[in-house]
Amino acid sequence: MSTLTPQEVITWLRTNGHKLLDAADAVEAAFAQREGAAFAPPEAIDASQCRTRFRRTVTPELIRERLREGHSRVPQLAKEFGASEEMIRSIVANSDNGIVVKDRGWLYLREDLNGG
Repeated sequence: MSTLTPQEVITWLRTNGHKLLDAADAVEAAFAQREGAAFAPPEAIDASQCRTRFRRTVTPELIRERLREGHSRVPQLAKEFGASEEMIRSIVANSDNGIVVKDRGWLYLREDLNGG
């Protein structure tokens, strides 16, 4: 059994909390499409529409907070945050965000590389 740091627990709770909120929003929106119906049968939910709603918005600060815990790569961050790789790459590509891509796609904070 591994010991988790408080920051690891907080990150996990935030990540999964957002996923549950997104799931609730998707289900609520699917049911709301049926006007006047108190209950929509399961076949009324279009799973392809719900899948895109599970994508969450990731901010540069959220990525920086995660990288303070340890280095990662774009695919792992996308999976961890439930976001698209394109979203993560667009944040990383903006040099103002302080995220640097090093060997083999590893992401680092510029402040870590500069010793600060």
